[in-house]
Amino acid sequence: MSKQSRKQKKELRARIYRPRSRAEVSVQRRARTQAAATIAAVLLIFLCTIAAMAYMRMRADRDTSAEQTEPTKPHAVYTVLLDPGHGGADTGEPIDAQSGEADYVLALCHKIGDLLEREGCQVFYTRDAGDGETLTDRERVALCDQTEADLFLSLHTCLAPGAYYSLLSDTTERSALLAGMLGQAIPENQLEITRVSGVPGVRLSVDPQAEDAEGIADAILSYLEKYNA
Repeated sequence: MSKQSRKQKKELRARIYRPRSRAEVSVQRRARTQAAATIAAVLLIFLCTIAAMAYMRMRADRDTSAEQTEPTKPHAVYTVLLDPGHGGADTGEPIDAQSGEADYVLALCHKIGDLLEREGCQVFYTRDAGDGETLTDRERVALCDQTEADLFLSLHTCLAPGAYYSLLSDTTERSALLAGMLGQAIPENQLEITRVSGVPGVRLSVDPQAEDAEGIADAILSYLEKYNA
């Protein structure tokens, strides 16, 4: 082999096995680090996308399940109109030496209303403490439309036979169902169906010695869940 050939091979071998400088090593390390970071970022985006899709599917399944199991009309949507009988100058029958029927049924209505509100119902009253005017039967019934009530209950401690708020017949059957459920809750009390336009209603005579606000509230809730959903 000629000297020139040996010299060329030696120079080629020197270029192949030449040690890399620190700058070259640093550039190569930086390139590898950037490549690894890019791969990790792509993988993270992919995993986040999969997790987001799984979460959306889970939410959709849960919402569908909730729609199938929830009642058609939950308590929070029901509106109850409570009517404490008498009021204003009309104090009703005397209960004792200190109070009359009007004050007694007003307090009882608020006890029932508080129990219903705890269950999510919206409760309105035809009158409240301090109201000086005595409402007529028509004015009480008109409040059903104003409040968009689902149920009307008038409380008294005695009843004049045959006293009705109106003679509309479209709610007679539903009012009878409500009266029946109240009768089951308080069998010793007298019940009379109150017919009000489009709203099941009952006029209930309560014995002050056998008051049961919880029983009345439970009967109202049971009726709403069973017949008014």
